[in-house]
Formats: sequence, structure tokens, C-alpha cells
Amino acid sequence: MKNFEVELIPIEHFYPTYELWCSGHKFPRLWIENIEESFVCFMDKEPIYNVFFWSTKSKICVLGFPISNPSISYKEREGGLEYLIEKVSQYAKEKGFSLMWTTSATERVIESLNKTGFKLGDTNINQYSKVL
Repeated sequence: MKNFEVELIPIEHFYPTYELWCSGHKFPRLWIENIEESFVCFMDKEPIYNVFFWSTKSKICVLGFPISNPSISYKEREGGLEYLIEKVSQYAKEKGFSLMWTTSATERVIESLNKTGFKLGDTNINQYSKVL
């Protein structure tokens, strides 16, 4: 049985690891000042997944940009993303949020979202953003 744990880690402490993981996956990285909260899932004390969390003044919060430790195979960390999503969902509920949303086009992430109770909100849409 895998031993998963989740911790809310100050982004200043985790950001160097996040940068390494982004490089390992050839992903672009968010600027540190755009990250509100950082949750990390550990498997037997080894960090295996990271996800960010943003809150609003409303009852809506955002889960975003899940990333895995590229030096650990999917088979080894299997189940960890679902565990992480469940723990962050529990945290959000305890904080009084009633809706959490996210976006993803990655099949394994979508599978984890479906397994943890997320429902598809819309189809055939594109995300738009503007750097200010």
C-alpha cells in the first residue's frame, strides 16, 4: 500500500523544485508572484505531485497546473494525484468554498478529476487570458 501525505507548503520553499519539474517535463512555469498556495503530495516522504490553489472573495476557488515529479514513473506514483485532489477539495470545503473549478486537456489529469467528483462544465471552448 502506498503511503501518501499532502502538505500545504509555502511557494517560496517549493518553487525551486517546481522549476526543476517544469524543466523535466518541458513545461512553461508560472511566475512565483502568480501563485497563491501550493499543495504537494508525498509518497513515502518523496514529493510526487504539486498543484496550486487560488481563492476568491466568493465561494469559488480554483485548482490549477498539476505537475508530477518527472523522476518517478507514473506506475510508482499512481493514485497520488487523486489523493492530492481529494485533500485540496477537503481543504477548500473546510474553508467554506462551495465550488472548485479547473481546466485540463491532459488525459491522466482528466481521469483523476473524474475519479474525484469533478464534472465536465463545457465543451468546445477555448481559454483566453491577457497578461497585464
